[in-house]
Amino acid sequence: MSVFPSVFKRLCLCLLGAGLLAFGLFAQEIKPSFDEISRLQAAYLRNLGEYTRWPDSVQFIDRGVTIGVVGRDSKGVGRILDYGVQIVDIKIKGKVPKIVKFPDSKASGITECDILFVLASERSRVESLLKSLEGKPILTVSEISGFASKGGMVELTQTGSSKVRVTLILNPTISEKTGINFSSRLLGLKKGVRVVKP
Repeated sequence: MSVFPSVFKRLCLCLLGAGLLAFGLFAQEIKPSFDEISRLQAAYLRNLGEYTRWPDSVQFIDRGVTIGVVGRDSKGVGRILDYGVQIVDIKIKGKVPKIVKFPDSKASGITECDILFVLASERSRVESLLKSLEGKPILTVSEISGFASKGGMVELTQTGSSKVRVTLILNPTISEKTGINFSSRLLGLKKGVRVVKP
């Protein structure tokens, strides 16, 4: 029996509240062939967009948040996000987000994103990628182990063996240097969130 519905329900209760139940329905309707961890990762990307504050220089009034998925997406995070945008009409900051896929971290256009999800295939290039993004108001997120300690803003790490769990590791020291701030609702959570100490 899949543990995803109960895990996602807990995710909604902790991070989102009743206002994001529509996205919970979206995630549970996704084709079973999609990987459970990828479903959770896609959900977290959407939720992080809502619970992150960008500097005033970044305006979402006339456009949606742009989410870039970088690397070999064998488990389909990008496809899940596409489904949410095209079929369910999910929104971030009141607008339908734009999903852009990049084959690797050297692709052009990466710096035009607001959220950048770096996949495991970019492990060997992640430090050079983060260096190239220094000072830019781009929320960097990854599943790569040690990402937050290497200068990334959010690391999604899988924990547990019998149940599917994803923990957020936040590096507010790095994010604040770009004017990006995490909501106190994220930073104040005692379960499912860890903060990297400088």
